[in-house]
Amino acid sequence: MKILQALLRSTGVFTQVRAISVQMRGGAVRYQAQVLRKLRIPKADKIPESLGGRLSAAADSGDQQLIDALADEAFAL
Repeated sequence: MKILQALLRSTGVFTQVRAISVQMRGGAVRYQAQVLRKLRIPKADKIPESLGGRLSAAADSGDQQLIDALADEAFAL
């Protein structure tokens, strides 16, 4: 779940959500179930354990650059 949390916090996934979701007043995006089903994220079994561990550790951090770098690495697989 921590790996998924880190991926969902990445800028790449946010860009996907913004492209397919309803924009609310003020520019906020709405994370609805139908939007989340359309997201393209790497399958958990395709992410190596070492990368998964780093993503899990980064999930609770406030370091957006680290999360984005690790997510980019996961998406490149």
